[in-house]
Amino acid sequence: MNRDSKTDKVMPKRNYLIFSIAIMVLLVGIVTIQAGNKNVPAAVAENELVNDQAQNADSPAKLTVWNIIKMTDWLFWPFTLITAVGIMLCIYFTLLELQDKSRSRRLLQSEIKPNDIRSVLQVIRGGQASRASRLLNQMIATFNKTNHAEPISNDVGQFLNGERESFETFNRVINFLSDSAGALGLLGTVWGIFQTFHAGKLDGPTILQGMSISLVTTLVGLIISLLLNMGATYVFTIFNEQLKSISGKAEELRQALLYLENRTNGHYQTEPAPAQPEDFRVVKPQPVPKRKKRVQDRVEVAF
Repeated sequence: MNRDSKTDKVMPKRNYLIFSIAIMVLLVGIVTIQAGNKNVPAAVAENELVNDQAQNADSPAKLTVWNIIKMTDWLFWPFTLITAVGIMLCIYFTLLELQDKSRSRRLLQSEIKPNDIRSVLQVIRGGQASRASRLLNQMIATFNKTNHAEPISNDVGQFLNGERESFETFNRVINFLSDSAGALGLLGTVWGIFQTFHAGKLDGPTILQGMSISLVTTLVGLIISLLLNMGATYVFTIFNEQLKSISGKAEELRQALLYLENRTNGHYQTEPAPAQPEDFRVVKPQPVPKRKKRVQDRVEVAF
């Protein structure tokens, strides 16, 4: 049983990780092929684009997403790597959360009755491993060892805190990638300004080339940062909703176990004891007996 649950827990994670890495490799491969098909270097392409814009100032410039990405100059590959890693992590953790939600749906929808805890165990053992099944199984095992429901609240708190700390690792990595994308955009801005004044010529094409690098790198960095934050927010929403459902079901099981404990100890009575008739008998006040006058016997004395 334990070996099968461990296998079920490891194999999907491995498959999801392989799937996410494949998507990242595919994304990088597409970008590499697109870059290889262009024989013109990125700097030359920028100069041609700037010259075309200068010559055709009256006509609107045709900018595609690929041309904008190419204008990031040497920051092209750092942006590509950050985007690929961030998308891979978001897809991987999204698949894990959806899988856990699907596995624990039957257990979370089942009703827990104090007199039928065995049905909960049957659902746990009959289903696949999930957060809800691990927590409820641990609660029942603790109750069987201690015969008390109070220590269960500590187990629930430790379990939920552990899950939140585990998710914080993913959150920190995504925040780092998002901040790195914004920092690279700022670095590209400074680099474009430096390239403009370093040339020594403040003619039109030079200024346009430097300013285009500054603006495009900032734009691309902000877009990547926003995309990564949106992906992390979506994953957190699924995780938070699932954790709330598990916490509510754990509280329901704790109340059922607490009822069993009190009933076993005799704190609960199945039916209230009937009241005795004497408790409700109205005692009427008895009349106070009147005092009888003492009649003294008269003794006749004969003379």
